[in-house]
Amino acid sequence: AIAADASSAASAAAAGPSVASAAIAERYHRMEGLAQLAEALQTNTTLTELGLEECALDDQCGKLFLDTAVEANRTLEVLSLQGNYCLEDTASMAIKDLVMGGLCVRELNVAKTNAMIGERAILALQQGTRLESLDVSGCGLGDEALRDARGCLAANPRSALRHLCFADNTVGRFGLEAVPQLLREAPSRRLASLDLSRVTCFAEWPDTGAEFLASLGTALRADTVLEVLRLAGNGLLDGPTRQLVKHVNHNQTLLVLDLRHNHLTVEVLRMFRGERLRLE
Repeated sequence: AIAADASSAASAAAAGPSVASAAIAERYHRMEGLAQLAEALQTNTTLTELGLEECALDDQCGKLFLDTAVEANRTLEVLSLQGNYCLEDTASMAIKDLVMGGLCVRELNVAKTNAMIGERAILALQQGTRLESLDVSGCGLGDEALRDARGCLAANPRSALRHLCFADNTVGRFGLEAVPQLLREAPSRRLASLDLSRVTCFAEWPDTGAEFLASLGTALRADTVLEVLRLAGNGLLDGPTRQLVKHVNHNQTLLVLDLRHNHLTVEVLRMFRGERLRLE
């Protein structure tokens, strides 16, 4: 169901068993409407997916919704707050609480919010046991956040995270060092999908690119879980990428390798020959 505003979504959620998904996009919502939606979700037993994207939610509205709805609802599994960049400290703490102890949310999208929201969601991974997918793309994050993701996942043996999207942030050598460690360390090795698209430009830092791809290749050679790796738009060059080829071709689980929008020739791309591998 696509609702015009929060009040309409509240009516849909209260309507009963026919509504499993609701999306509200690019709308400004009054507090009254979000309060109605939160109240409806407390008793709704069918809604599993909810999108509140680009809705200009402020801190107060965000906390109201997260505290009174998400923590009480026992069916909502997929929640998207993408593009709500006005969320601040109070809402970020509510998101952290959701990741750490939410009742049933398995997929959380906070892409294009802000660094505070993204960082709090990542730090909560150290204790969260339900979340399977986290999207913090375009949150203005940097090296420290990626290293925090590695550290939090490595410290949490009960983590259920399988999909991490860190695309469209800004990462340098310090942050990139954490990626191979993220793939090598248990329990982080549960990751099935990692998106690092458009996080750096190796064309400007070829030595860094060579070091990263060599280390990444070694980690991929031993990895038996990762299925999707996205490195699109990172200025990859032919020379360093050749170091990645032999390791990827040895890997038995990688299904998708996204190398689009890099500086790679057809000759190098054709060197990837994994039986199950699909290049994008």
